[in-house]
Amino acid sequence: MKNLLFVFLIFTVISTSYGQHKVIKINFLDSQNLKYNAAGPVLTRCDAGRNRIITANANTSSVSVIDCESNRITNIPVDGRAIQHLKDESFTIDSKTGNAYLIGKKCLYVVFPENETSKTFYTDKQFEMAAVDENTGNAFLTGRESNSAAFIDIETGEIKYIKYTEFEEPLLNLNQTPPPPIRKVVSANNLKEIIVVDGYTSDLFIIDSQTGKLIKSRNLGTVNGARWHYAGFNQITDCLYLVVETAERKVVQAVKIDIRNGNDLIVPLPGLTEGVGITYNKKTDEVYIPYDNHPSVHVVDFSKNGELTEIKIPQYGNDASAIDEKNNLLYISSWAYGEVEIIDLVKRKFIKRIPDLGIIPHMFNMEFNPNNSTLYIPIGADAVNGVFGAAVTTVNTKNFETGKIHLGWSPIDLIPKPGSNDFLVFNSEDELAVVQPEGIYTLHKLPFNYPNRALSNNTGNIYLSYGPHQSYWPVVYIWGAKDGIMQIDPVTLEISDRRIPRLAQDMFIDENGALYALQNSWGKEKQFLVVLEDEVREFNAGRRLEIEDEIERETVQRILKYDEKEKLIYLVKTGEKDSDNGLLQIIDKENKKLIKRIEVGLTPTDLAFDENFIYVTNFDSNSLTKIEKRNYSVETLTAGAKPLKICFAGEIPFVINHNENSLQKMSGDFRKYFLPQDGMPDNIRFINNKFILTSHSEDNLYIFSFDPRDEKFELIHLEKYPYGDTSFDNNNSAFYLRGQYGDALFEITKIKPGNDGKIWITDFISGSLFVIK
Repeated sequence: MKNLLFVFLIFTVISTSYGQHKVIKINFLDSQNLKYNAAGPVLTRCDAGRNRIITANANTSSVSVIDCESNRITNIPVDGRAIQHLKDESFTIDSKTGNAYLIGKKCLYVVFPENETSKTFYTDKQFEMAAVDENTGNAFLTGRESNSAAFIDIETGEIKYIKYTEFEEPLLNLNQTPPPPIRKVVSANNLKEIIVVDGYTSDLFIIDSQTGKLIKSRNLGTVNGARWHYAGFNQITDCLYLVVETAERKVVQAVKIDIRNGNDLIVPLPGLTEGVGITYNKKTDEVYIPYDNHPSVHVVDFSKNGELTEIKIPQYGNDASAIDEKNNLLYISSWAYGEVEIIDLVKRKFIKRIPDLGIIPHMFNMEFNPNNSTLYIPIGADAVNGVFGAAVTTVNTKNFETGKIHLGWSPIDLIPKPGSNDFLVFNSEDELAVVQPEGIYTLHKLPFNYPNRALSNNTGNIYLSYGPHQSYWPVVYIWGAKDGIMQIDPVTLEISDRRIPRLAQDMFIDENGALYALQNSWGKEKQFLVVLEDEVREFNAGRRLEIEDEIERETVQRILKYDEKEKLIYLVKTGEKDSDNGLLQIIDKENKKLIKRIEVGLTPTDLAFDENFIYVTNFDSNSLTKIEKRNYSVETLTAGAKPLKICFAGEIPFVINHNENSLQKMSGDFRKYFLPQDGMPDNIRFINNKFILTSHSEDNLYIFSFDPRDEKFELIHLEKYPYGDTSFDNNNSAFYLRGQYGDALFEITKIKPGNDGKIWITDFISGSLFVIK
């Protein structure tokens, strides 16, 4: 199964300006002729007039522009990452200029593809939907957090807030599948008006797009509250199309709102649950309503006074839809089966499935480009299960061939190659690099997507976990997902595969060569650890290590460590709610029993132990939990702001405080050492009697050493790059978990010592590897 792609001789960057350290930089973006990196595409938009696809990325602070004729990629830096819980209404394109508008964390990014630049406009609240007035290029934003619409003048940067209602509520994790925005905003370009709809009250407001003045309002007479779906807006007839869903998730009305004349039409619907991917066909004046929970599509034909037709389709679990207007075809994606279903709109009939596409995004998002009859899908981007990889999947609807457009190269883990001084570096999509210390590397294609964690066992074979958060077995029905453990021969690089139920986010190998791995839950179920007993046997559900505790929040199991001397497993999980403390579970490996539960602080992020104590960093409690092994007595130690990682210098524990930019000694005088450059430290290792630390600012990566004997920092390397948002102090991940950078991303950098004494450091965001002598 080995597949050698190509070989690169890298022009290395050697730095000798920082002390005596020699640094070789390997830039994996060179393999794709990219200047900037992109990972975690979560939303796509088609600019058909320019034959482009533009993607918003949740794992790097960048927006990607795909030239659909050549598949050339241009990644444009922005100040932050896309918010993966916002639906596709947070991302729009000005068809007149080709500029892209993306809502970020309390801001709006405007991307100018023609000159490859961007601007950021900061807002007072978190907004959810964006519209652009194509007469001026100005933006208008709405959301549940604000009773006002934001009016952003793109030229001057001035922001006005136009109050149109009273009620506000925080944008919270309302449920595991984030709902669409209940407040809508669109631009009626010909009328020079901005249309705002408040689903809480069923009121429509009209704003002058030039002055920002509220002109008039009226009640729509529809069902109030809950979820509203945006189907589309017809710029010729000035009609807005919406679909209303209740708090019980029943889809009850489709609405055609006549902005110009007020001749609205409200069509009652049967009340099926969870409408998804709702879209409008301006050619036929029809609205299409697929469902997450039902194998049906409803067609509401407004040209025939709202005539309602049901089309049977194979499966529930639908999500996004896209229209081929020329050929009267509707494409619907099904995340449950990982496929796209094709409907003949003239015959009102299902005609074909496109199977085996992988885990379809649960973001109402899929684009059809009429120029090449191709679907563009950010496979692996799913607000329920996380955002993975660095590619957009293409499906040619003429011959049904599938392809992949790689947007970047983000190293997610690395491991020394047994028996040599080389390293194996895995990216987040589907490739492996074999790197020599001098900077020469070869790239190899992996047979499965989304590598995550790499370990080597006592015979030198390499285990690599891969996949999205969820798989098809035993209780999860996402057939298109695939999770497993690849076993890689260190000499031949031949790969064998063993399926496991769901992604192993952390794992260890014991003294007998058995692999133990964490698992995510799907609904409330018993905790368990996957066990691969040796290099041969497949996963056996009957021989997994079960824990009597139950878990429900999907990705709460975060840390897994093995104490070989004590034959104990340490498992740390976060709280089921943000306000709940974390828990350390101590498991007797030999007897397969949970012997102790110890409550720790909010958002545990790391664990380390020595002969006498176990330590857990508590990110949101600003503390360190110290547990004595002998009697399990607990002491809470005060740390700085947002302690993220812990590391020993001899018997003395140190932590890095992410929000305080400090290294802190956690015994004796508890002294803090502030890093000499502004940034947010995210990783630390103790190698050759010195700490090696990495820290990011918006524009730089700093690699420091720190000698605890003379208490001095030394700058080893400075890497300039538009990093943007590198904070772990947010909830931009599946299930709103904090204390991590993204889904299955608990470090931006990885730090490993080589067999020859060199230090190897990967940087996920910039796509780089640094070899330090």
